[in-house]
Amino acid sequence: MAFDEQEFQKTLTYLSDDAPETVLADLEAIRQFDQGQEEHLAREPGGCGWYLLVCFVCFIGAYVTAIIAAGTASSSLEALAVMLLLVSGAAFALMVWNIIRSVKFSRIPVFDLDNRRYELATGLVRLAGADMGADQPLAMQVDFREHTHEDHLQRRGKVGHWNAEFYVDQWLQLEGRLVDGTKFTIRLIEKQQERSRTKRGASGKLKTKEKTKISSEAIVSLKFKGKRYPRAAEQSATIEQYLKLPQWTTLKSVDASGSQLTLRSTTRASWTAGAAEPTEGDSTCDGVQWVAMMLLSLYAMLHASK
Repeated sequence: MAFDEQEFQKTLTYLSDDAPETVLADLEAIRQFDQGQEEHLAREPGGCGWYLLVCFVCFIGAYVTAIIAAGTASSSLEALAVMLLLVSGAAFALMVWNIIRSVKFSRIPVFDLDNRRYELATGLVRLAGADMGADQPLAMQVDFREHTHEDHLQRRGKVGHWNAEFYVDQWLQLEGRLVDGTKFTIRLIEKQQERSRTKRGASGKLKTKEKTKISSEAIVSLKFKGKRYPRAAEQSATIEQYLKLPQWTTLKSVDASGSQLTLRSTTRASWTAGAAEPTEGDSTCDGVQWVAMMLLSLYAMLHASK
């Protein structure tokens, strides 16, 4: 089914269970939609202050010039007064037109999507699709709503002297089956704390301070066939020796249970998605590379257990 833009605007959530090529086409449509929204925002009408100022100055100038012209019977001053009146009228008309544009603009819903979400989703679909059958479906869900959406609020509480709101946003889930029969699940979670506190300063005025703390968590699970990897249970005891993660991430947990491996890691770094091939000394934090290294770490253990 083709990407439904109108339905997407209602939910800001993308759901799919199609072949990788179809999912990539949908994500490209979302990218184009977001670019269109950004262009729309760039065309937002400016304020009317300058139009009002020009209108006022020209009108006063025309009035004063007309009085002087009447006293001196100067035709050139009369012409100048008429010209100033015309400029004043034009400025007034532009001001009214700008107000009408602003009203129309405010009635059109505008969505500013987080570019990283569709860029990371695109990178992961390409990554997984390279080891999947062409017609093998990918189950994907991407939530483009704000981190602070009410559905993501977990609780309110205190952190020291700060009032805090805790948000947990599981915004991406991707599931599929690789060519060797291994099933994979990839999840991305954004955790956010909105902190604020109000206190009276030395001047006696109340001041409110606010700050935000954000962390990202990636969870990768592989469910494999025991016959294909008969020594997996034995190798799982030393699974950490196979782990290779980006330096800007932190290992949270590794779980080996039966025929399933689950790796969780977190970061507080500000990451991008789909960055170019890193060069020596490059400090870019690439989300696609992050998840790819988690997958490779788990597969390194599986290959050792054949």
